[in-house]
Amino acid sequence: MRYSLFIGRWQTPTGLHAGHIKLMSKAKFTPLVGIRDTEIDEKNPYSAKERQEKIEAMGYKTVILPDIAEVCYGRGVGYEVNEIVLDKETESISATEIRRKAKEEKL
Repeated sequence: MRYSLFIGRWQTPTGLHAGHIKLMSKAKFTPLVGIRDTEIDEKNPYSAKERQEKIEAMGYKTVILPDIAEVCYGRGVGYEVNEIVLDKETESISATEIRRKAKEEKL
């Protein structure tokens, strides 16, 4: 099977938000969600394992990666690097705002 790799923090209470799902729907191949293993803090409240469980429950294949700060490639790497641009409304979805609202709803 061939995959389209999506690397991110994926720090929403549900695992992925509507913007993530729309983005992955544009993939040429089966989406593979690369979960950055970030330190837990206010901006990153969920562990990599928690995020992995949520995203896999949504039906996506995942892999936990070290906390990647840069993606580099040389010529002739054997795969494409593509930018997927979505509509402005979808692009404006904020996981920070989703987390804030979820936290307020719990109070």
